[in-house]
Amino acid sequence: MTRTRTLALLIALAAIFATASLGLALDNPTIASPQSDHHECAAPYDTVLFHASNMRGGPFKDQEKTAATCRAVGKKRFALSAAGGSMSLVALAGIVVMRRRTSVPR
Repeated sequence: MTRTRTLALLIALAAIFATASLGLALDNPTIASPQSDHHECAAPYDTVLFHASNMRGGPFKDQEKTAATCRAVGKKRFALSAAGGSMSLVALAGIVVMRRRTSVPR
């Protein structure tokens, strides 16, 4: 594989991982709940960083169980988001290394 193709691949990987990471951190997960077909939880970053309660729509049966499920899902998705962000940084570091190796000294 040529250096140009390797750089293009690293750039594409960095963009894909960054986009997936942001999507996982910002998208509100939906879970099954006893009071309706689905319950929309707070965003994973909000659950992990700001300790969102995930109790929406007033009191209902099994509210604590639903909130606990939302917290668990939010923590898992945020961890996946952090892993994707880390992979994006690794790809960016690879780009920097490749550029330094290929640059012509002046």
